[in-house]
Amino acid sequence: MQKAVVCIPTLKRPEMLALTLEHLTQTRRDFDLDVRIFLDHTTTERLDEVEYVRDMYYPTAEIFHASNHILVPSGSWNILNSLKSGYQTGAEYIFFIEEDVFVTPDFFTRHLELQATDDYFVTSGRKLSYFDDTFFSNPGSCYRREKLALIIP
Repeated sequence: MQKAVVCIPTLKRPEMLALTLEHLTQTRRDFDLDVRIFLDHTTTERLDEVEYVRDMYYPTAEIFHASNHILVPSGSWNILNSLKSGYQTGAEYIFFIEEDVFVTPDFFTRHLELQATDDYFVTSGRKLSYFDDTFFSNPGSCYRREKLALIIP
């Protein structure tokens, strides 16, 4: 079974996506990352920008360009579609990192350590070193596949 997949929904900010991908390259982990970028439907100009950013910062990432769909506020369709697609890979852990989230080097380690301590549906946030162990900021989530199976048919 594949250990982990990283799903990154994106729309209009290739400059932020570039920083997100750059931060991913700096993480510590003992497994390969299957990184997938989910571009919500826009013009092909956006696709060109995302391809350029991917090629510069994380060339092994795969881009999924959504077809036309009903538009909903805040990219909800693309967010849910990326989670569903991540689940469908069969990976044990589905990491969800939006295009403007800059993970820390220990992002994966912290999530996997926390996932191992209890039967979580999702762990969310990143540990900030200047706060105690009870404080996490919001960016980035990790879903255990067996828990996503409860809501994704």
